[in-house]
Amino acid sequence: YIAGDKELINYLRLNSYGSVYSTSMSPSCAAQSLASLRVIMGRDGTDIGANKLAQLKRNSDHVRDKLIDMGFLILGHEGSPIIPLMLYHPSTFLPFSTLCLERGIAVVVVSYPASAVTEGRVRLCISASHTIEDLDWALEQISEVGDICGVKFCKKSRKQIQMISKVEEAEEQQKQQSNSVHNKQA
Repeated sequence: YIAGDKELINYLRLNSYGSVYSTSMSPSCAAQSLASLRVIMGRDGTDIGANKLAQLKRNSDHVRDKLIDMGFLILGHEGSPIIPLMLYHPSTFLPFSTLCLERGIAVVVVSYPASAVTEGRVRLCISASHTIEDLDWALEQISEVGDICGVKFCKKSRKQIQMISKVEEAEEQQKQQSNSVHNKQA
């Protein structure tokens, strides 16, 4: 809220960024957001926020690891509750999302123009409120849909990928050390 004479208020209503390009957040939404942040930061005197964040990370990592082990190509960061599952070809977007919805699973399709034409994906949104049983059931359904749509592009498990990564890192370090020794001798 702002106070001022009528001329100032009219000017701000017509020219301020928030009025021209968007609507303001209602006071009740702002209060709810602040209350949520207080809980997350533990300023409410409880550990509810810390527990929810830890559970969210466990759930997200569980789903990410299982999807990779199933053969899906997954982007994004460890622990993130938004898990991008790559579909690539536009002809798979509608069947994948429809088959998931028919099984009671909502996914968010991201395609052109939000991504390149050949980099379409679905985003899975994980919650701290999901149980492992809920997630395992959903993973089973998603695996079936992935088989039907032919979108399991990665045949290596998470452990195999991590081992390959470590070997590649070691080879790169060895190459750099060899180059630095060679440069010193020259």
